Amino acid sequence: MVFYCDGWRITLKNCSIKQLPNCSVQFQKTGAVFIQTNPKGVIIKIGEEIFGDKSGLIQNGTLVDELLPGNYKVEIEKNNYLAWAKNIAVESGLVTEISKIVLIPQNLEKNLVPLAKSPYNFWVNSEGKIVFENNANLYYQAQDSQAIKLRGDKLIVWSDDNNKIITADSKSQTYYLYQLDNLSQALNITASLNNLQKITIKNIKFHPLDSNRLIIQGKNNLLYILDPNQLKLENIVKDPVLIWTINSPNIYYVKKSPATNLKSQIYNLVSFNLISKTENFSFELPSQLINKSFSGISVSADKIALLADTGNLYLFNQQNQDFKQIASSTENFVISLDSKKIAFWDKDGELNIYFAEDYQKGIIKKAGDVISFNFYLKTNGTIIKNISWYKDSSHLFVETQTSVDFIEIDDRLPINKYTLIENTSDFNYQLDLNRLYFIQNNGLYFNNI
Repeated sequence: MVFYCDGWRITLKNCSIKQLPNCSVQFQKTGAVFIQTNPKGVIIKIGEEIFGDKSGLIQNGTLVDELLPGNYKVEIEKNNYLAWAKNIAVESGLVTEISKIVLIPQNLEKNLVPLAKSPYNFWVNSEGKIVFENNANLYYQAQDSQAIKLRGDKLIVWSDDNNKIITADSKSQTYYLYQLDNLSQALNITASLNNLQKITIKNIKFHPLDSNRLIIQGKNNLLYILDPNQLKLENIVKDPVLIWTINSPNIYYVKKSPATNLKSQIYNLVSFNLISKTENFSFELPSQLINKSFSGISVSADKIALLADTGNLYLFNQQNQDFKQIASSTENFVISLDSKKIAFWDKDGELNIYFAEDYQKGIIKKAGDVISFNFYLKTNGTIIKNISWYKDSSHLFVETQTSVDFIEIDDRLPINKYTLIENTSDFNYQLDLNRLYFIQNNGLYFNNI
């Protein structure tokens, strides 16, 4: 009785009368499976047994115990949702976790966004405000379904408070600042800047601490803070900057310091604090990166990912000052929302997940492990256009030239991959709203995932 209560079981194999010479008796301790799904109220099938969903207000998932060690097929079903399945191994005395299961409705509700004109391209912010492009003209979609024409032909950036935008005219290279509560007026940023100093804008973003100020990279690759209201211009980085990004309250950039008689040219990865106007750190990059160009930089928590034009992808850990190459032949990348993973695809189309930290949420991975998926190889005629992390950091949206897929990063077979949208030309996943916006049949739609 004591052993039984502790999970031990006696199992008999090949013990019929005809098989007695091959009979074996095993004394095994059982294991368990913990299952977490979204939505709840599912039917769970493990092997040939069916279990109800026990999750609720107090319990966040379903624990199925007293399973003999071995391999099982787990199936999750719910009315009006696509089926989910996974092969797992149950081990003696252990709980196998299958968390972050997301079920996809059989028929995703497609909601039309009423626009005054057909969109060729669009931009949406965390409040659902929309700017779209039609026939090389830019429009802001007001709540009364009226399209207000803006100067320029593309949107550069939204402000963090969602109340301002910067647009640009591609032909004249002129930048405009709009306040969404007063779209009748636009500040010509380029003209305001030229009144202070002759600087050609290469890149521009809102100041993360004050949306009334702007951070500008000139063609000379120097960084400035522009206050268009006070007509003030401040040079904050004296050396040329090769690439930069903002993660409030800091700017992160790669700068090149000029060669001197004592040393050759060096490249530094720098974190600059916009409050104190001082450097948090300046890390000298390896010599093989000197004279290289960079196409991507992203910051999340203590991780900084840096992509060189050669396709080499690097990861810098701010805590231990560790800098290492994690991939080559990389086309593009995105850091997960939990800062523990980096999704990237190669130039041949292979999709990869790099684990920057030890990970034990269902799948067990060590720092440095890589999962690879071959669904999108260019040899098969599929081209990845973009990828975005789903809010749980355990699933990805993958946009190809014709569709948008939803794929889990749990590499235990089978891989659950679903096509959400077909025949689409553009998409945007808005995290705060948990909506997937896309253009289809000359209209703008969204799905609630």
